[in-house]
Amino acid sequence: MAAEAQQAHLETILDYFHAKARQRSEVIGLSPLTLYLHLTSHFNEDSVALPDAPGNEDVSAVLPQVNAYFAHRRRTPRIQFVDSQCPLMEAQLTESGYTLDEKLPLLTCTPAQLQPPARQAPLELTVFTAESAEELLVEGWQLNIEGFNGRRPTSSVGDANQFRQMLGTGRAYSAHVEGVGVGAGMFYEPIGGVAEIVGITTLRPFRRRGVASTLTTAITTAAFDAGAAVAFLVAASPEAVRVYLRLGYEFYGHLITMSYPLKADSPS
Repeated sequence: MAAEAQQAHLETILDYFHAKARQRSEVIGLSPLTLYLHLTSHFNEDSVALPDAPGNEDVSAVLPQVNAYFAHRRRTPRIQFVDSQCPLMEAQLTESGYTLDEKLPLLTCTPAQLQPPARQAPLELTVFTAESAEELLVEGWQLNIEGFNGRRPTSSVGDANQFRQMLGTGRAYSAHVEGVGVGAGMFYEPIGGVAEIVGITTLRPFRRRGVASTLTTAITTAAFDAGAAVAFLVAASPEAVRVYLRLGYEFYGHLITMSYPLKADSPS
């Protein structure tokens, strides 16, 4: 894909991150960053600062203010960005005392790029939403946790409700082979023509059988059918990256999350 199209996709994805973070958050502009402090959740991962635009603008001067806003709300300062958009930011934040939390490959795909596998696994897909029956939510939650952690949890009504809230207006999928759960995944409702694909996982006994490829293809296609012009996902491993590349996804950089360790006596 041409460099101009790649940059346009990245800017669109940055717009998506801002739109998603804006939901249920207090918004504070500290150019060249915008802070999104969740109004109800005190989990650190629900509050974040994002760059306003791609580029090499120095963020060092506003970091004391960023840290103060987060500290005032008892949150750990977190800044998230894509390195191909802001190539100097990681070094700037490191010099200012921030530490690296995650650095994961980000890949994107368009309808024209998607390449379904020649041989697809014989999956039976169950599609559900936040409005679906509790048993569907519980099973989807269990499959997702087991796929990533290797052990199926004992889910409760509370877990189902948490999954319901996380889904929002998105769509989730449980994959079965002959009635046995083998994998799971979901996508969030497209915003501005961009859909985020998340939670693609295969249970260990069923890996290397084409489950991930078939499931990813189905979910990506559904996201396009729901109005997305671009789908993106973040890969958790090199093996996952190889699967997505074979399906037509392209690597566009790393989604980086960095945080600043607050002192115990930070203001409340």
